[in-house]
Amino acid sequence: MSTYYLTGRVTRSLALTDTEVMSTVDLFVSMMEEATGVLKEAASYCPSVSVMKKWLHDHPVEEAGPVHVLIQRKLTRELEKVIDEAIYYMQRYNQIFLNEGHLLKALCKSNHPYWLSFVCDCEIPVERIAMRTIYARNLERSLHDLSFLERSNDIERAAYSEKEEVLSFVRENFSSKWADTVSEAFNQQVMPLFLAKNEKKIVGFAVYDTYEQRSQHFGPMGVLVSERKRGIGERLVKRCLQDMKAKGYESVIFYEAGPIEFYEKVCGAQLLPQ
Repeated sequence: MSTYYLTGRVTRSLALTDTEVMSTVDLFVSMMEEATGVLKEAASYCPSVSVMKKWLHDHPVEEAGPVHVLIQRKLTRELEKVIDEAIYYMQRYNQIFLNEGHLLKALCKSNHPYWLSFVCDCEIPVERIAMRTIYARNLERSLHDLSFLERSNDIERAAYSEKEEVLSFVRENFSSKWADTVSEAFNQQVMPLFLAKNEKKIVGFAVYDTYEQRSQHFGPMGVLVSERKRGIGERLVKRCLQDMKAKGYESVIFYEAGPIEFYEKVCGAQLLPQ
């Protein structure tokens, strides 16, 4: 798999800087200026954008590599390394969208003199920012105003007879830990597990009420990499939320969600304060 994408939040951040050569500090300041979602929390710990931009103005960069294929901009050599490191983190989580968490994790680990000088001069609390942005977070969505009612032919409730097939799919494509969590669905009277299928073959799944047997908790969910960007994940989420509302739940918790922006976008989930 060699095709990756930028999340909407990262794309908007990059659009906020028009420097000919983007540096590590340019990237960081643009994300603090974007200041939505977890970036809003991170920005609250930093000096004003104007102060950080003044530092940039007073410390120009020169060294640049070619136009980066994913970022579509000329980057400093150090930022190239940061982007490569962020892509590595993304791949480790079997994802195809580069998000702000991946980028900030790589930035916070950088020991390049230019970045460290900025961190020191502007008193950037790197560890505090990392705690808010690079780790999975909990989100919540009220079910009172749930309005999407569409049904998808490719999404169906799992049957008890599919247990071995489902667990094998999750174990082989995601992890044994996830498979153990999903297995709890087969111990419940009403199956809280939905499958996405293509020509009768499983290509994705979503489950709720199984992680540590926590009621009203969604996840895990997974879609084959080859089947992503087709709306399957969104349909799985919505089908589960419809089922949870039918059970009488008032809200749903997305526990330790990695792709935060995905859940914000597809169902209006909101970050819970730490």
